Formats: sequence, C-alpha cells, structure tokens
Amino acid sequence: MPYLLPPLLLTLLALLPLLRAAHRRYAPSDPAAEQRALIAAWRAADDPAGQDERDYRLYHELKALRAGKTPTATRLPPWFYPFALFAVATAVALWQQADRNGDRWHNLQQQLAPALLRSQYLGDIERVPQESLAIYCQALQARIDRRDPAQLGTLARCYSRNDQYPPAAQIYARAHSLAPDDAAIALDYAQATLFAHPDKPMPADIETILRAQSANPLAKILLAAGYTQSGKVDLATPLWAELRHDLAPDHPLYRLIPPAADSKVAAAAPTITVHIAPDTLAALPDKARLYVSASLPGEKMPLAVRALAPAARQSIELTDRDSMTGESISQHPQLTYRAILSADGNVSGTRVAEAETTAAGDAAVILELP
Repeated sequence: MPYLLPPLLLTLLALLPLLRAAHRRYAPSDPAAEQRALIAAWRAADDPAGQDERDYRLYHELKALRAGKTPTATRLPPWFYPFALFAVATAVALWQQADRNGDRWHNLQQQLAPALLRSQYLGDIERVPQESLAIYCQALQARIDRRDPAQLGTLARCYSRNDQYPPAAQIYARAHSLAPDDAAIALDYAQATLFAHPDKPMPADIETILRAQSANPLAKILLAAGYTQSGKVDLATPLWAELRHDLAPDHPLYRLIPPAADSKVAAAAPTITVHIAPDTLAALPDKARLYVSASLPGEKMPLAVRALAPAARQSIELTDRDSMTGESISQHPQLTYRAILSADGNVSGTRVAEAETTAAGDAAVILELP
C-alpha cells in the first residue's frame, strides 16, 4: 500500500536533523583529550591583556572535567522525548487516515470503473445506477474539459437525471455560451431551466430559444408549458391546440398535451396530506419551503405543483390553478404525487426530506416526511 508510506517518511525526515543535533551535542567524550585541547587553546592565546581571564576560565573548565560533569553518551535533552512521542503519534494517525481514505477512493473507483470505461466522455449516464449518480457526477466534475460543450452537456445531463436541475441549468448555460448554434444544447438548456424554476415565469432567453425551435414538438410543448407557467394563457392555448392537431395520439409526447378546454369529463381534484416530523420541522430555516406536485408516472416534469410554508400537517387539493400545462390533472387515471421539503426554498435545492406515491388521479393520499 504505497499511499501509506509518505506520512511516516515525512515524520522520520523531520526527526533526522534533531537526532543528528542531539548526537553531536551529547556524543561520548574523552576527558584527557578535552584537557589537552583546553590547555592547547590557552597556550595559543598570546594576548597579555586578557591573561587573567583566560587563566580563570581554564582553571574552572579543567576542574569541571575532573569532577566528571561531562554529559554521557546515553543522555538526550529532556524536551526530546515528548517531542519524539508526539511525532510518532502524528505519523500513526496520518497513516491510519491515509489507509481509510485510500480504501474509500479505491472502492469508489472500482464501483465507477465499468461505466467510465464504456463512456466516451465519462458520460454513459443511462447505465449508472440511480444510487450511484451523485458519486458519478462528482467524478465527471473532476475529469471533464470545461471548454468542451459536449462534455459540459454530459455533466449537466448527469445532474438532470439526479433531479438536480439548478446546477444542470447553470452548466447547460455555460455549454450554450460556448456553442450558441448547437440546437440540441440550447433545447436542453431551456428544458433544465424550466424544470429548475417551475414556480417562476419563463425567462426571456428561454422563450427565444423555444420560439426558434417551435417546429420541434418538444420545444413547442416546453414553450406552451412556459407560457402557462408564466400565466400567459392566451399564448399557451393556441400552442396546445396546434400540438393536439399535429401529433398522433400514439406519439411519445402526446400524453404531455392537456385535453381541450371544452372536455366534459368531470372528476374530483386529488387531495394530498403531508405530515412533517416535529424534529425535522423544528430544524428548518425560515426560507424552507414545501413543494407538493403531481406528474405522470415515470415522468420528472410535474403537471401541477404548489409551494407552501412547511407545517406539521396540512392537506392540499391540487386544482387546475396549480397546473403547469393548463390541463385538469384529474383527467389522468394515475398520477405520481411527490412532497419535497427544501431547506433553501428551491425545489431542486438542498432537500431535507421527500416522499412520493403513485395512485389514482382523483385519490386522497398521505405522504410522510421523516
């Protein structure tokens, strides 16, 4: 395990000068040889003015030698022992920490290796298990070239698949600035931005992108949803009508189109009751928000969403006013209901707790947030 050696080697290198200094200062001595050296030095000095001082110092130094007060070979300075103990303990602690970190990163690399090897840009997102996405996104962060729009798009797609739309939108924005003529990146940027802020009006640059690609059914759906989200029903309604006319009922995107406003199907609106654990509620900051949404099973984009102030228990009836597409959500036989508790108030921000269930479109469901 080569990554365990550096801490110990650094400690030994730090101790080496101290050991050498201690050895020089406290090395074994020969009293007779020291006496001869002192006398020789005394004779070599021929300055009469300082003769008395030199005589006095020679007398006392010779007296000290004869009394046996020269340090022995085995003695070390008192401060050396606690310092050496501290240094060895530090080396052991660093060794153990390096061992733990080395094992952890080795395990992570082993887990990621198959997906990384299969991917041109480390971006084989669809093959990565959901529980490994956070780790995989971190691996991409460290490895991609941020000057390459394609690699930035891969990283953004990783965050999108992990339901982290705000960072995905920011990364797509960078990729779009590097490749403004890339229609696919522009559309991904628009979609991630709308998903990141479902409770805010559609930004002007997103509207421009979607209008430029309105021949693309997905772009037209996103544009209609963005107008609905912005409260511009007069602009959204004709787009929904065009989509109902242009797309065949078996088209993959057709189910995202709301039924016509004159539909006579009547059904009760779904009711969602959310319970928040007292300890969780007490620890929330003031800006925390509770998001309750309904979407088609298997879809990330909500059909309806409502933002609320957190409370221990509250029941929410999602109605057409909460719809992001202008349709009545109760028209669908089944829906997936979600409750997301956000600490920073952003629907895709720091999530304290979340829960979901799939039930009938007019069901009354209970979601528990631990």
